[in-house]
Amino acid sequence: MLIFPAYLSVSAFISLVSANHTLINRLPWSGYLISLVFAPLAWILCIFSTCISIAFFGNSFLQPNYALTPEVSIWSTDFVKWWTLYKAQEVASKVLAVHLRGTVFLKFWFEMLGARIGSSVLLDTVDITDPSLVSIGDGAVIAEGALVQSHEVKNGILSFLPIRIGRNSSVGPYAVIQKGSVLGEEAEVLALQKSEGGKPVFKSTKANNVQKPYQKPLTALKLRLLTTSWASTWSVSSALSQQLSSTSSTFGSLERPSSPQHFAFLCISGAFHWIPYTIVAYAIMFANASSDPISFATSIAIAYLAHGLILCFLTSTLTRFLAGKQEAKQSHLKTWLRHRITISCHLRFAKLLSGTEAFCIYLRLLGAKIGKHCSIRAINPVSDPELISIGAGVHLGDFSRIIAGFYTSVGLLEEKLRCRTIQWSEVKA
Repeated sequence: MLIFPAYLSVSAFISLVSANHTLINRLPWSGYLISLVFAPLAWILCIFSTCISIAFFGNSFLQPNYALTPEVSIWSTDFVKWWTLYKAQEVASKVLAVHLRGTVFLKFWFEMLGARIGSSVLLDTVDITDPSLVSIGDGAVIAEGALVQSHEVKNGILSFLPIRIGRNSSVGPYAVIQKGSVLGEEAEVLALQKSEGGKPVFKSTKANNVQKPYQKPLTALKLRLLTTSWASTWSVSSALSQQLSSTSSTFGSLERPSSPQHFAFLCISGAFHWIPYTIVAYAIMFANASSDPISFATSIAIAYLAHGLILCFLTSTLTRFLAGKQEAKQSHLKTWLRHRITISCHLRFAKLLSGTEAFCIYLRLLGAKIGKHCSIRAINPVSDPELISIGAGVHLGDFSRIIAGFYTSVGLLEEKLRCRTIQWSEVKA
């Protein structure tokens, strides 16, 4: 369900590049440009084909009949089949669907997997398990990191109950919606809170007097163009990093430029950016492995490091360009694109720097104000670094969460976040 879509996408990428053989013969450098352009399209095809694969094969052959078997023993074959489907959906969501957060495409993703989702719903999380048991009403908002879980394992029994989220409801950042939960119309679950099954959540009166800001919806055409544009950023960074890695023999040398085939591999690796997919691409594009494993491993390490550094600088440049002159009211289009680029860079490289001074430098590069001698561990991807100010000596422990802005039923709420000479450890902020 996961490898076959990658194989299909890489094969289509190779076919598209090979189809322009005549143009490549006339203009030798056109082969590099074609690879750079088609790599993001192959990534988009991989997302679409993965969703189709899980929806067809997973839901048809692995998903249990929730109505007939609401409880399953963990020692049964039904549990093994459910677990396989659950892990496939989880991996696909965290690797592919995470880049669709905040767009209508994430709604389509979960609808393909079986969820019933109304119109004008904003999903900013991919942590929705058992989509076939989830129903979300019109105008609902599920914020960053929220967990919607329709199952529970207790005393060796896996049990299921559907979840109902009413119209215009709001689920805050990192809230938990447990199995059997029912949220009424305009209900609200605050950040870090949970709703329990059998205890309905009713309408909240806190947001009644808040004027809802108007945000122009993102059209599907704009989203397709923007999705391709930020995917191109990853391919460009891989292409540039290839020139640095070529000095370590596997991908060429200074006297012998790297071949278009190696360049195409770097582009597709940068677009997919997941080791299993990279292995699939390498197996398809190269018949023989490198004869020198040490040289090959060194080249890959240099290429990945260069790719990450270039990606960070490209991210900083693009986000600053989109931010402009710190406009009071930015368009929803620019805000969404800045968030997606920043979060993608964190997921693809910057998270590996957490716990080091390099991560503080990375946040400063994106506009955050970070003091000296700070220790920032494994935090969430920060979508608005320019709103964050952290004083000298502050420690943010594992599982800390920094949220300067998130979506609610009244629109996108953003506020500056300051932390001065306080140590946080193992907490969510």
